Amino acid sequence: MKDKIINEVRKIRIEIESEKKADWNNIEKYFSDKQKKHKDKLYKGKPKSLPARYIA
Repeated sequence: MKDKIINEVRKIRIEIESEKKADWNNIEKYFSDKQKKHKDKLYKGKPKSLPARYIA
């Protein structure tokens, strides 16, 4: 079974990579600019701790 959300994320990733010509410096700048523009939408919480049995 194919996951529609995963496929959509991959499609968008490929579009961004082709738009930025797969130059990681340009891609990093693109996402940094997005984060600065949408600071109010970023998750600011702390991650939940895993129970000890999950820690390797």
